[in-house]
Amino acid sequence: MKNFRTKKAFTIVETLLVLSISGLMLITMLVGWNINIEKQRYNDSVNTFKSDIQSVFSDVENQTNEKGESKVKCDTSGRNISISKDSNGKPTGSSNCVILGKFIYFYNGKVIPGNENALLGLDSFRIYDVIGKDIDITKDCHQEDDKGNKTGALGPCVNSIQALRDTNFVLDTGKNKINGPKTIELQWRGRYKNVTDNREKDNGRRKFGNGMNLRSDSGANFILNTVTGVFILRSPLDNSIVTLATSAMIDHGADSNDENIAEFREMNISNDKVVTNKKTVDICIRPSGDGVQWYASSFNFFGDRNKVVKIGPSSAAVEIAPLDGPNGSSCGGDREGDARFGDVIIDGKNL
Repeated sequence: MKNFRTKKAFTIVETLLVLSISGLMLITMLVGWNINIEKQRYNDSVNTFKSDIQSVFSDVENQTNEKGESKVKCDTSGRNISISKDSNGKPTGSSNCVILGKFIYFYNGKVIPGNENALLGLDSFRIYDVIGKDIDITKDCHQEDDKGNKTGALGPCVNSIQALRDTNFVLDTGKNKINGPKTIELQWRGRYKNVTDNREKDNGRRKFGNGMNLRSDSGANFILNTVTGVFILRSPLDNSIVTLATSAMIDHGADSNDENIAEFREMNISNDKVVTNKKTVDICIRPSGDGVQWYASSFNFFGDRNKVVKIGPSSAAVEIAPLDGPNGSSCGGDREGDARFGDVIIDGKNL
C-alpha cells in the first residue's frame, strides 16, 4: 500500500489575513494615486491660471487685435468715447479710436455681508478690451496746476497716466459693447481668492492705493478691502506698458451709465495704483470642494496651504510665489467662508 503525504494548505484565518493585507495595500496604493492625481490637478490649475494671465500681457505687449475686421463707429466728442458696430463705419484699427489694452476683472459683483474684506469662491475671470481716443500727445491732454487739478486748458501730455486719462477710454461692454468680454474658467474646477491687502491704515490711506475701495451690490455700506481687477495698457506717450490695480465695480448697470464710466476711469488711472515688482496683485488659487459649501475648498495636500500667483507689471513678472522662505505666500482653506485676511501669508508675513 502506498503512503499518501498530506500537503499543508492555508487555513481560513491565514487566507483572510492575506486578503486583508492585500486589500489594505491596494487601498493604500489607490489613495496614494488619488493624492498624486489631485496634487497634479491642483498644480495644473495654478500653472494654467498663471499662463492665462501672462497671455493677456502678451496680447497687449504684442498689440494683438482680436476684433478682426469689425467695422465700428467711434464718437470722441463726449466725456467718454462712444463705440458701436456699424456696417458703414471704419475697420477696427483705422478709426480715430484705438485698442489701448486689456482689463482683467476678478469679481462677480457679489460679496458675503460681514466677510467683505477679501473675495473667495470665484471660479472664473473676465477680460475686456480697453478702447480709447487716438490722441495727439502734443496738444490733447488737459493741463493741471501744482495741486493736480485740471485747469481746463489743453496742451502736451506730461506723463502716461495723464495721457491714458485723456483718451476717455471705455470697456468693450454695456453701451459700448462690440464683442464683449472673454470669460476664462480655472482648470479642474479650481477657485480663487483675492488676497491683495488694501485695508485702511492708521493715517487714513490704504495699503495698496489711497482711496481705492469697493462698495458691494447689496446697497448697504459694505467696503471691500482688496483689489478686484488689473489694467494692462499701452501708454499713448511712449508705447510702454502700464499696469494698474483697481477696486471698482462695473456690474449692475455701471457699464451703461456715462457718469459711472467716467468715474471708473478717473478713479482707477492714477499713480498710486501702478503695479510694480514690489507692489503686486496677489491671487490665491484653491482646489474645488466637492460636497461642501460654495465658498469652501477641499484639502490640497500641502498642509492646507494654497499657492499665490503674484501679478507684476509685465508678463515676465507674473509668478507663482513659493510656499516657504522669506517670500513664502499662501492662503488657507476657508472652511467657514471667512473672506478676511487671517489665513493669508504674503512674503512671509501673516496678514
